[in-house]
Amino acid sequence: MVSGHGYGTGTELAQELVPQEAVLEKLQPPRTLERFELLGCTFCTFPSWMTDIASFLPNLAHLELRHLETCVCLPPLGQLPKLHMLVISDMPHIKEVNQEFSGGARPFQKLRNIVIENMPNLEKWHTDATVSGNDVELMFPVLHHLKIHKCPKLRFQPFLPRSVSLEIYRSNQVLSSGVQSTGLPTIRVLIDSCTLSSDGLIGLQSLTSLKFLGVRHCIGLDNWRDSIDMLTSLKSLDIAMSNVPECLGGVTSLECLKIRNCPVNYNTLEQVLHLTALVDLSICCSQPTKLVNEQEVNWLTNMPSCLKNLVNLEPDNFIGCDRLPFLGCLEKLRSLTLRQMPDLKTVHQDISGGSNCLPMLQTLKIGSMPNLERWTTAHATAAHATHVRIFPDLQLLKVFDCPKLKFVPFLPVCSKCIISVTSEVIVPEHHDDPPWDMPTSELFCFYLHGRCTGLQYFKFLRLLSVYGCTNMSSWQESILLLTSLQKLELHESDMPGWLCKLSSLCELHIIKSKPPLNLSQFVYDRHQIALRIEDCQGTLKQVPSVVILDMIRHITSVEIIGCEPIMNAEWRNGELFKCKLRKSSEWYMPRADAGSLPTILGTWQEEPTELRSGDTANPDQPGPSLLQEPSDR
Repeated sequence: MVSGHGYGTGTELAQELVPQEAVLEKLQPPRTLERFELLGCTFCTFPSWMTDIASFLPNLAHLELRHLETCVCLPPLGQLPKLHMLVISDMPHIKEVNQEFSGGARPFQKLRNIVIENMPNLEKWHTDATVSGNDVELMFPVLHHLKIHKCPKLRFQPFLPRSVSLEIYRSNQVLSSGVQSTGLPTIRVLIDSCTLSSDGLIGLQSLTSLKFLGVRHCIGLDNWRDSIDMLTSLKSLDIAMSNVPECLGGVTSLECLKIRNCPVNYNTLEQVLHLTALVDLSICCSQPTKLVNEQEVNWLTNMPSCLKNLVNLEPDNFIGCDRLPFLGCLEKLRSLTLRQMPDLKTVHQDISGGSNCLPMLQTLKIGSMPNLERWTTAHATAAHATHVRIFPDLQLLKVFDCPKLKFVPFLPVCSKCIISVTSEVIVPEHHDDPPWDMPTSELFCFYLHGRCTGLQYFKFLRLLSVYGCTNMSSWQESILLLTSLQKLELHESDMPGWLCKLSSLCELHIIKSKPPLNLSQFVYDRHQIALRIEDCQGTLKQVPSVVILDMIRHITSVEIIGCEPIMNAEWRNGELFKCKLRKSSEWYMPRADAGSLPTILGTWQEEPTELRSGDTANPDQPGPSLLQEPSDR
């Protein structure tokens, strides 16, 4: 990598004495170079070894030219025989890229990926490489990925190069260029933060192989009108924070339709019913969609009979819907998500539409239903002696922000259960024993403040994770009956006194405890347990005395992360148990006056202190939106 950025007066003085052009001319890389990045230089002309780069760097495969703010043209790169990745960025003085960029016949024979970004004044890019006579070759014959970001004036002439994947961000004119008729078939197109004119579909109509189209934060999508049904191979359409065209019903090849945070009217919903090949349907409205009359309410009721191939269904933010459709005819349905239906109060057993009982359903998510009170989870047999479960193969149940909800007669059977702000949901009807055993092995509780008296029915529970819950002392009667519980995680929650009474527990993980944390309450003298305390800065009350340490000698390991250093002379009196002490991001090494602490603890481990932090999120970059709800982990 060669960078021309200066960082002080010494560098600036050197630039005055020796021009960058002269320095770069002497910095000719070796012929074996495979990756080269040129950043931030202020020269006007490229060195001679770059104007004939194919001769000097024949093995170059990855090339990046960035922040060349005084550059007015690009060097001829088309004859690099092994180039497969090219990035061109932040060159405000470049207005046009012509055929000279190809450097001759048969250009860019191996180029698979191009990124063009932050080129505010780039207006024309000629994609035909003229050869002798009238013969014309394509500039990019084998493109797989083309990414164009923040090039508001850019048009390709005579047409946009074809690539397997095309991504356009804040580049309004690109789609008006038209797309070349030859080349690799374009499968995926993502358009983000663009203003789409009525001729914006010109560049897409010729993409007869297009399978996936994503549109985010765009204005003018409704201008496409009937033209969108010309995409006869389209399988997946993802529209987010944009106006939805009312002609969706013509794209009969669609198998996946996601409408997220968009204004939706009844005409759009009617169009959806014509997409009989749909397998995945998700509609999340930016504003509540009001179903005001019986006809509009019946849209949701009639949907299953029209879309019988659905595997995933997610209706979100519908007002006026006071009942769910009969879902039993959706024999292939595997995932159902219901959110923000404030008029829904009761879900009866006839949701399954008969005896089918949704046999394939594996994931059920219910959220933000403030008035939902009752959900029937079983059919009673003729003799009323047994119950037939509606969801016999459910793997994941997620319920959040449904403060009044109760399942009758009890929670549906599932392997993993996530409950948030809904403490009554795990209490059986009339506090009777449920009609079936709960094989749930993982239970996650978020912000529950009730008694949670139904915990004892999770007889096979192995992991219990608690987030922000209070009044946990009231859980004692039911939680001590969980004889299979092996791992308990407490996140920003109360520290109940019954912790030391969980005889089957093997792991205890405490994160950001609310009250001051006193290690002396973890007295386990009957079994072995691993203890982990994380991010309890300022709440770690005291280090256990030697007497307490002797009482908890059966703890197999202790790991304390992100807390105040808890060095204490009493820890040196004997090798009591394995222990790791570290900060939140690096291992903590004791001071020299800590004596023989590492030796005494026996298994002290030192880790590198270098941090490999991930890329920070850039709000100015395109990306999917996230729903504000607890994670499925």
